[in-house]
Parts: sequence; C-alpha cells; structure tokens
Amino acid sequence: MPPRIHVAQCLRAQNACMQNTSRAFSSSSPSQATTVAHKRKHRDPYAQLQANAKKAANLSRQKVIRVERASNLGDPVRGITTPFIESFDTAQPASKASESSKVNKDIDSTSSGNLSAHAETDTDNHLNFFLTKDELAKGIERSKWLTTPLVEEEMPARPSTFDSLHGQSEDPDFRVTDEQRESIKGLVNGIQPSSDDGTYDTTFGDNMTTPEQRQKLAEAEHETAQEALQRIASLSLSSGKDRLRINTQRCIDVFGRHNTDSTLPPKPKASVNPGTGQLEKTPRVGPDTGSSEVQVAILTAKIRSLADLLETRGRTDKHGKRDLRLLVHRRAKLLKYLRRKERGGPRWQHLIETLGLTEGTWQGEITM
Repeated sequence: MPPRIHVAQCLRAQNACMQNTSRAFSSSSPSQATTVAHKRKHRDPYAQLQANAKKAANLSRQKVIRVERASNLGDPVRGITTPFIESFDTAQPASKASESSKVNKDIDSTSSGNLSAHAETDTDNHLNFFLTKDELAKGIERSKWLTTPLVEEEMPARPSTFDSLHGQSEDPDFRVTDEQRESIKGLVNGIQPSSDDGTYDTTFGDNMTTPEQRQKLAEAEHETAQEALQRIASLSLSSGKDRLRINTQRCIDVFGRHNTDSTLPPKPKASVNPGTGQLEKTPRVGPDTGSSEVQVAILTAKIRSLADLLETRGRTDKHGKRDLRLLVHRRAKLLKYLRRKERGGPRWQHLIETLGLTEGTWQGEITM
C-alpha cells in the first residue's frame, strides 16, 4: 500500500473566481428574452380596451375628487364672500335685507341670536376725520345756536327822519328850510342796490331788511353749511387709510369680547382634575382690541384690501404679493390657535360664519 502524504491546506481566501468568467451573449433569462412588441402581439385586444377604459375612469374620478377637495377647502385668501366682508369696501354696515337673504335657513336659535347681536353692535355711526354722526349733529346744533341772532324786542315807533325835519328847531342856526329838506330826501331815495340780485351793501343791509327776512337768510345759510359739513365728513370721499381705520373699529365692536361675552354662550368645558381648583376670571376693563378673533377680523380686512389692489393695478408689485402671503399665513396661525383654544365653540363658529372663512384658510399647506 502506498503511503498517504498529507498535503498542506491554504487557509487564505482565493482571489481567483472559481466560476466561469465568460459573459453570456444576453444578460436576460430566456423567459425575458421576448420583446414588448412580441408580448403585445399575443395580448387580447378586448382586455387591452377594458384596461384603457378602467384607466380613463380612474383618471376622471381623480380629477373630480381634486375639484371637490379644492372647493371644500375654499380660497385660502378670500374664503367665502359674506355681507360683512362686502361692507369692508364702503366701511359701512350691510343692509338688513342683504343679510337676511343670504343667511342659511336651517340656522338654530343660537346663531339667530348672534346675528341680531351683530346687527346691534355694527352701526353706521362712523364718519370721516375721526367723527361720528352724533358728534357732527351736536356740532351743527351748537353752530346754529351761536350764529342765530337774538330776538329783537319791539321798540316804540320813532318819528321818521323826514318828519323830524318838518319841525322847527328852537335854535335859528339849525333850522332846515324846505329846499334843504327836499335835497336830503332826494339823496336818501337815490340809494340803489349794489348788485343785480337786489341786495344792498353791508352799510345799509341791516336797515333795509326786516327781522323776518334776516331770519330766513340765516336759515338758508345754516342749511348750506350743514350740507357742506355732511359732504366733507361723508365716507364716500374717504381714502383707503380712512376706510381701514373705520373697519378696524367695526371689527372691535363686532368681535370684541366686551360685547360678545354677553351675547355668545361660553365655550365647552374641558376635563378638570378634581384636585385642582379653577381660577376666577378677571373682569374686563375697556374694549377688547387684542383677542385672537379681533386680530383675525382686522387681518381679513387688510387681506381683502391688498388682494383687490393686486388684482387690478398691482400685478407687478412683488412687495405687495409678499405682504399678502405674510398676512395670510399670520391669519392661519391665529385661526389654528383660536380653534384649539375655543374647542370649536360658539365664538369660533361666530367668527368663521361672519367672515366666511373656510378650511383652506388655516388647514394644510397654503400656497399662493
């Protein structure tokens, strides 16, 4: 028997590949070797038409869903146009007829009470130049009182100047002859009106009119001055800055908690730990100007004014577009905070119904 010789084994990994390194002519398997045209050749044409029909139906359904979702979200800038939003253009409250025609018929008693309270707080008492209608009326009445002449007392009848000339003076140096009397009478009768309308000059005006005529003239001048003051203070001649100031005050009156606390019910109560007591609410002093709903309403007025400007004559205003985008995102941030804090309560519902805000104004990513 030949001897067994042990061969030393190498423990290193071999560098050379043990498989065949020659590359095949085709890298695909025989089952994948057929071309796409070859597969289409053996496909059923009825199945192909059915697949195309399913694809077209799916695409059309996706298009409808996208349109429905966009309509449900609404315009992130304008939302839904309401009578209160339209009143921002004139800075005057909307008429009760327009509000009643656009209000939904299935509103409950709470929302109808909110509308009546909203009509009471939103008044048309604002005028231009920081005036109100009450202040203007008081000022006109005081001016009339200051310019009205005092009541003239009835004086005893005095003899005419010409009659006194008939009398003879005791002093012979001051006696008036008949010729002198006739010449003076002719001079007085020769006074003519200073203008074509028959009015006399200021020297003889008071002496040539009666108290009744002077009273009628004062009343006519007062009516002219009153009409001029009303036209000057009218909002139809106001600028955009004046309308924004008045709209800001209207938002404070309508959404301020100094008015809504007495008309709107409280928000839903959250679960409270029995061990911790609730703090007493501090009574409010003065008008509410800093709450979230007031700030949202003021931002909505600014957004509408800026959006109207960009649509008409500000198409190339890049800074205006940036300001509009910042205002919209700031309003969305406040709406998210208010919705979370009020838990979707009556205050939140009153805000979105009055301003016409939709989910697109605060939900999701807002792109403009």
